[in-house]
Amino acid sequence: MKNSRVQAESVKVRAGAEVACDVSSIQTRLNRVRGQVDAIGRMLGHKNDCFSVLQQLVAARKALDKVAVLLLEKEAHGCFPGRGSKTDIEKLRKIIEAAFKSV
Repeated sequence: MKNSRVQAESVKVRAGAEVACDVSSIQTRLNRVRGQVDAIGRMLGHKNDCFSVLQQLVAARKALDKVAVLLLEKEAHGCFPGRGSKTDIEKLRKIIEAAFKSV
């Protein structure tokens, strides 16, 4: 039987800060996004003003984008074990962030 314990992996992001990127932290973030989307649905049902609904939509989208960026940064970090310089990883991080800002 496989060990079902999840181990966190740290990835370097934003000026060397360490961020834990494990399944449980990603699931927690996704649960928050799900809660935001549910709240948006309730806001629409209660006929809240458009500005408030749009503000919550933007917040939910940013939260979901953050999950994607964390996963991509973790994957990118794995592409450079011992071979990629900090400059290479930083360039890739900027490309990932730029891609999500343009969506």
